[in-house]
Amino acid sequence: MEYSYQGFSAQKLEELCDKEHRMAAPCPPVYPLVEQYSQGRIYREYARFPYELPLYIYSDHGIHLSTELRPDEREQKAYAMFSYSRSRFPLLQKSLSMPCYRVPHPLIWYRHEHNINQSETAKGTICFPAHSVLGKTAIYDIAAFCQQLKELPDEMQPVNVCLFMTDIHRGAHLKYLEQGMPVVTAGSVWDFRFVDRYYEILKQYKYAISNCIGAYTYYSVEMGIPFSFLPTDCEYRSPDNKELPDERAEKKEVEKLFWGLHKEITKQQRNYINYAFDTKECISREQMHEILVKAFAKYKIDMAEGRI
Repeated sequence: MEYSYQGFSAQKLEELCDKEHRMAAPCPPVYPLVEQYSQGRIYREYARFPYELPLYIYSDHGIHLSTELRPDEREQKAYAMFSYSRSRFPLLQKSLSMPCYRVPHPLIWYRHEHNINQSETAKGTICFPAHSVLGKTAIYDIAAFCQQLKELPDEMQPVNVCLFMTDIHRGAHLKYLEQGMPVVTAGSVWDFRFVDRYYEILKQYKYAISNCIGAYTYYSVEMGIPFSFLPTDCEYRSPDNKELPDERAEKKEVEKLFWGLHKEITKQQRNYINYAFDTKECISREQMHEILVKAFAKYKIDMAEGRI
């Protein structure tokens, strides 16, 4: 079926992000963040581990540029920690009491395993605006940002906007649609089909752009899609409207690397992304299988003894 650059209707956007349309794993998660963005599904596939069994491990669940551990990372009591962040892995090893393992980035591994590549008919630009998450709302002038997108060179048109689930919940899609911007979404991050929806969107575009550095920066360039950082006056605020600091230590360096419009991937950009996703020190599929089996055995014991 030919891809439509007309975007989704407001109803479809809302349905894809609604709990009623979510297909989760067949067993309740021990640590929900491990299952986010299809990661739990992919870990099971990589390790050839039964899909119906829970994962008693903790994991990164995005591209982390922070040198600090989050409270949830410190508080969890899983059997092991999986990390695909080269920069944070030494910190995790030093700070956590359980074993820590370097693993391939699940979405990147999945892309290669299933031979997902940029479409030969790719055109235009997919924009991933700075997105909100639980407890943190991205604030910026949507109308002004849309005007910037409309003024991109003809070669980069059409521009479609891919919104994160949380921003659709808060109605941001309606503001983009009011500005005449076509909007798409990969849907709920808790839906195990998220990875397929995400790559089905990404591969259709020739370029990617955002007003913030995020995981999409890395996924786009890794697939061979040039990424542009188009800064806006964006800030993050808490639910009580207090401005939140950006604690990502590498942010300024990465922003500088992708600042401005890029129609080609530079050598420096490619080297940075290749370094970030290097798998030389990662555990094998067989090793992960063994870890998950041992983790499941520990899960059964901890359940029986009331520790979970």
